Amino acid sequence: MTTSPPVAQLVALSDLVATSLVNLAGDEVTIGRAETCAVVVRRPLASRIHARVALIGGRYVLDDAGSVNGTFLNGQRVVSTQMLRPGDKIGIADPVPLLHFIDSDGTRARPDLLRLDLDMQAFFFHDRTLQLSQSEFKLLLHFRANIGRVCTRENCVYAVWHAKSGVDAYRGALDQLVYQLRSKLVLVDPRADVIKTIRGEGYLLEL
Repeated sequence: MTTSPPVAQLVALSDLVATSLVNLAGDEVTIGRAETCAVVVRRPLASRIHARVALIGGRYVLDDAGSVNGTFLNGQRVVSTQMLRPGDKIGIADPVPLLHFIDSDGTRARPDLLRLDLDMQAFFFHDRTLQLSQSEFKLLLHFRANIGRVCTRENCVYAVWHAKSGVDAYRGALDQLVYQLRSKLVLVDPRADVIKTIRGEGYLLEL
């Protein structure tokens, strides 16, 4: 007897959602007011195609599809691609959640792969200590605090240098820091590709 692989699901939290449960079995699921959407939301403020959930690189991500009134993840408006984690709640045209994301496949995220010891002020990758400069440590700390979330260049600059303006002046320094972090991760695991560049937006730490 074979066992089916775990399937991620979107579970309705409101009668405004036409279907009580949707299995995320395909590459992309659309959410919106249109009857052609996999998840139909009966709310006038919802756009016809409001948001999308897609499987990218083995992880489910949420994107707003150019809606007028916004898509919300755990109460925060989605302004860039966001990785979904079990228990996340999605709001459509309102922060109040309409959908609950469930994923029983624990292999989709491995937060313990990159471990932080606050007492030692050190990071461990595959249980090996990463030798980091102070700036590298601050940047990696920011990435880890936002696993699965896109870190904008502006937020990265503030996390390392506490600069709220003149971000362009730090562009080269930030690119160099990211390059150095990637190089040190690859020294531990040559296959490591956990810091993704999201073109036009920033960086994403995937574990």
